[in-house]
Amino acid sequence: MNISLRSKSYWYVAERTDMVKTFSGRNGMIQGMKELLPIIKRCIKKKNLVKCKGKSVISLFPQFIDLLESTLNTKTSSFEAIYDKYYYINIALYHDIGSMTAFLMPLSFLPHLINRNKALYNIVVEAIKLLTAGKGVQCLDEERWGDPSYEMLQEQLDYSPDDYSEDEKAEIQRQINEYDKYLEPYYDLLTTNGCNLSKLNILLDKYTPELPAEKILVEWSRKAIKAYKEPGDMENCTNMAIQRYVEDNKLELDEDGTCQFEDGHPVTPDMVMRFVWHNDDNIIENTCNYLGELAGNFGEAEFYIRYSCKTANQLRLARKDFNEVVGHFPKYLADAIRYAANNLDIIYAYSTGKLIGNLY
Repeated sequence: MNISLRSKSYWYVAERTDMVKTFSGRNGMIQGMKELLPIIKRCIKKKNLVKCKGKSVISLFPQFIDLLESTLNTKTSSFEAIYDKYYYINIALYHDIGSMTAFLMPLSFLPHLINRNKALYNIVVEAIKLLTAGKGVQCLDEERWGDPSYEMLQEQLDYSPDDYSEDEKAEIQRQINEYDKYLEPYYDLLTTNGCNLSKLNILLDKYTPELPAEKILVEWSRKAIKAYKEPGDMENCTNMAIQRYVEDNKLELDEDGTCQFEDGHPVTPDMVMRFVWHNDDNIIENTCNYLGELAGNFGEAEFYIRYSCKTANQLRLARKDFNEVVGHFPKYLADAIRYAANNLDIIYAYSTGKLIGNLY
């Protein structure tokens, strides 16, 4: 005997059951729409509004869910609807800096730049110090995260020397020698001598860039200043990211409130945005791959702040508080490093005296 049953839509079933846990049944859907819509009303774009008159709950509710997602799921926020006798919104706010993208600025051009243009060198050094000594951005720190590029260079000579010509091997060895010679003194210079914004502004006022590379480095220095002037710093961002990671993964803390990460340390913001020594496309790519593997094995501690919003005003103030706590420091730092990375060929060619043709 064949018994045919009419198929029912997802929302038809949800209206009559507790299939959607947060909005249980028809009453939960109605209560959710009544209590959550006023919270997001100031954020709703007019084009997303629909006429409700004469529509059933199961036709309105999916549109309501789409409205929540289009309003609160953005490049800088995500949300969760919470029910605890009444409905409210947990919103997570963060910066759009590109998930799993490493922002690494190589500094091995500095020993060459000082010989080419001492005035410009002084500007760049002071700008870097704003971000390292002033904002806690990691710089050439072997003890903390190391510099995998050094090991990668050495491995090229030790394990695959036949893959390189004599000139290429000589260049690799030169880079290794520079690393050994300059890493420690530049680490001390850039991280332990403090920073002085007034001094940097004076240096910039006295300097007039002429060549494209000079203009690029001056512009980069101004972008560093822009990041420096924002509230928050790398230590704050990293600590918040680790705290969120521990909470989200329900990890246990030691008596002193720290987590040992016995399985392996997750990727943190201070690992993703930092100054390194070597400039090589393969090394940067391999470092990014290394961070990707680390995140795949042990996760990524992403920086964000979560706010519980029960009114429209609380939702508005959440963004205001976020901007006051950290401002746009992570975003402006990423912008500065991205700008430098996009112009590394010109920076290095200028510093080493190889800039030719119309770039002059």
